[in-house]
Amino acid sequence: MKTRKPYLDFIRILAILMVVFVHTGPEAAERYLVATDKFTYWFSLALNAFTQTCAPLFFMVSGAVLLRKKESLKDVYLHRVVKFIVLLLVFGLIEYAYFYHLNPEITFSIKTFFYLVYSTTVIHQYWFLYAYLGILLILPLLRILAQNMEPEHFCYLAALMLVFEGLLPIVEYLWGNSRIAIPMPLLVNTIVYPLMGYFIENKYDKSYQGIIYALGACAFITNTVIGHMALGARGSAETLDGMTFVIALAVFSGLKVLFEAKPINLKAAKTITFLGSGSIMVFLLEPPLRDFFKYIYTWFEPTITWFPAALCWVTLACLAGILIYHLLRLIPGVKKVL
Repeated sequence: MKTRKPYLDFIRILAILMVVFVHTGPEAAERYLVATDKFTYWFSLALNAFTQTCAPLFFMVSGAVLLRKKESLKDVYLHRVVKFIVLLLVFGLIEYAYFYHLNPEITFSIKTFFYLVYSTTVIHQYWFLYAYLGILLILPLLRILAQNMEPEHFCYLAALMLVFEGLLPIVEYLWGNSRIAIPMPLLVNTIVYPLMGYFIENKYDKSYQGIIYALGACAFITNTVIGHMALGARGSAETLDGMTFVIALAVFSGLKVLFEAKPINLKAAKTITFLGSGSIMVFLLEPPLRDFFKYIYTWFEPTITWFPAALCWVTLACLAGILIYHLLRLIPGVKKVL
């Protein structure tokens, strides 16, 4: 308990709920595609704008937790990289077997499995796990960068993200979707979000929180409107990465400020830690968990409407994954990997 901060585990809980939600399709995450009234249409578009922060929030938590530590290259590889690759292979094989269980007409092949592991992702949802592995591989370099940056450097990085991934894309969209060819290699998930998580955790001045909230609200409205415009023009509710970044920044910093202003009791902290620590298992088993509990949505949707039914569906899927995580850790030897 002393080494875990409840607000970080709370963010994990919120983020994993959103991860499962964004994969629920027209039943919930893409309800705007089948909406029959304006309220449902705009509400679902707003949800889409907000829930896109799920992966950024996880990356920020990773930065807050990992970048402040000091480890040798050997420790990083043996205790983090190798362990994570084992997890990826074991649960990737489980997901691969589940995919072929759903598609028995396709021949199961271990050779194809390893080819997919190397050349792409075993399933689409595993893109985050591959990105996290990328963070682990550059972790020693990111630590040097983060620990030697001053607050103004983090603010400059945030400004670049907002301008090049938030504001300029609006101009590009209005100009006919042309791209402004200025490469920004730092503005990628595996770098900018971990750095900003470290910044908020270690060097953030909460006196700016009001400005962050205002920017977050503007970004939220912008992404909702952009989703509407993109849906009409291209058939899919796209969002702008720079605006999603600002929303994630507001959520992450806001929860940190809230938890510091109103400390929670030990029992609540333990509950949050229990739930947050198991979020990795929901990632690893997300498709079968989501598919299995879809019957909850089918049962409840006719009586309590789509959104409450979707919340029940998503919550039960996440709780099941978290429970599986803690049960597996009771098996001798498994705890060292998980």
